[in-house]
Amino acid sequence: MNEDILKIFHEDTIIFFGAGASINSGIPLVYGTLSNQGIIDTILNELNLSKEEYKKIFNSNLPFEGFINNLKMGSDIKKLFDIFNAENPNHSHKFMANCAKSKYVKVFVTTNFDTLLEKALQDIDVEFRVFKNYQEFNLIDWNSDFIKVIKLHGSIDDIENLAVTLDKVANKNSSAEFNSVVENIFKVGNHKNVLVFGYSCSDTFDITPLILNRKKENKPCVYFIQHSNDKNINIEDISISDKKNPFKFHDGHRYTLDTDELIINLSKTMGMSLNKERYENKNWKLIVDIWSKNNLYSPNNIIAKMFFDISEFLTAENFLNLAVSMSKDNENNLIHCLNLLPILSA
Repeated sequence: MNEDILKIFHEDTIIFFGAGASINSGIPLVYGTLSNQGIIDTILNELNLSKEEYKKIFNSNLPFEGFINNLKMGSDIKKLFDIFNAENPNHSHKFMANCAKSKYVKVFVTTNFDTLLEKALQDIDVEFRVFKNYQEFNLIDWNSDFIKVIKLHGSIDDIENLAVTLDKVANKNSSAEFNSVVENIFKVGNHKNVLVFGYSCSDTFDITPLILNRKKENKPCVYFIQHSNDKNINIEDISISDKKNPFKFHDGHRYTLDTDELIINLSKTMGMSLNKERYENKNWKLIVDIWSKNNLYSPNNIIAKMFFDISEFLTAENFLNLAVSMSKDNENNLIHCLNLLPILSA
């Protein structure tokens, strides 16, 4: 199995990775599990929802970018981005950096906000260029040999453009430059393969619709690594699963296995000396707590917008009415309520 994946590094391959690549660096998952809290469930706990209201939003699979953008309706979200300021690249980032140094891969694409891959590349003196906003997407030279790091949803070291990107994603209004990048990766590029890992396929507002296309001609093959703690390894055609599978019209394979073990084994086979690393970050919940105390000023506005986004219109209206009644003596909060009126009216 390692040999099958190893073969794609001897062809022209793009690595596409998501939040799972940064878990071992202490950045939490978007949605929590039974054993670990996630960003969304932790923030929802700060909004004082009833159990029923909490479940409706949590189980709606509202895309993370839309969720964060909604927080702007009643808070200052800039401080929340400190969650992504992790300092330590883990073995996943170091593996990718070494792939770049060894000329196996020259294009890395991510939906992550953190700068951990950039730090890993800098640590081993690899020259690279980052493209992290719509203006920069226009400047990508896909045929050049220099290492490219493409950050589809923006970067924490460029907060202003990150806010613009979040707004566009939440309102399903991606730019032509963004669309062109995604289509180049998964449809029309000259590369042969895309290796995907640490990715939840939850970008239903922007990326998924662009990837889904029944035409298979000249598309790159997709090799999707789906993490599992099970020691058994399952390999199937990428097109088999219908659930959260934007790649079902591609050729390629889905590998269900322990991603960390795969990366360590691949690194050894490719002559890299890497060990599994895991860094704890106990401060991120404190960041959320401080944000809720100092930067959260109208939770009812936020809740109204979230319920609107998941088509719970009556509940959304009730929370907006509550927000208006509580904002009569606060001009800023009232303005946010009025900004919501056209959306809810629609």
